[in-house]
Amino acid sequence: MKQSVTSSPDSVSDTFPVPWAGFRLALLFGLIGSLSLSGCGGSLPATVIGTVTLDGKPLPSGELVFGTVAFYPMGAGAVAYGSIEDSKFILQTGDSAGLQIGEYRIGVRLVESEPAPPGGYQNAPGQKSLIPPHYEDPDRSGLSFLVADGQNVCTLELLSGAKP
Repeated sequence: MKQSVTSSPDSVSDTFPVPWAGFRLALLFGLIGSLSLSGCGGSLPATVIGTVTLDGKPLPSGELVFGTVAFYPMGAGAVAYGSIEDSKFILQTGDSAGLQIGEYRIGVRLVESEPAPPGGYQNAPGQKSLIPPHYEDPDRSGLSFLVADGQNVCTLELLSGAKP
């Protein structure tokens, strides 16, 4: 025979039979377990490290030069990205190291910001692209890469005179 609690209902467990509390506990552990298996904050099955060159030479660098590489999946999935430092990059997806296996289109952005004028950054003239602008658009860059399980090495060789 199931026992019911009949005191004043201060919580949900006070208004349901005692076995309901066990179900809620099992449900809570099931949710925690499924979140830990879903990869939240974990690493993904593949990593990509790489180098970007322009006309066979390392990319320009400097205090006001900023670059990114973005891998856009051909199918469904999240974009992986990485900052370019000394012509090198390491990709991540959100807060997780690495990315999923599959084919990706690639966009590369490299800009130089001008120093802040005396009035501050609100009056800054903007940024100048240091590579042909079509490389920023993964649909026009002509760059793609097939990511396999494990560690991958990607070399992106950009050309100044390249047309989309």
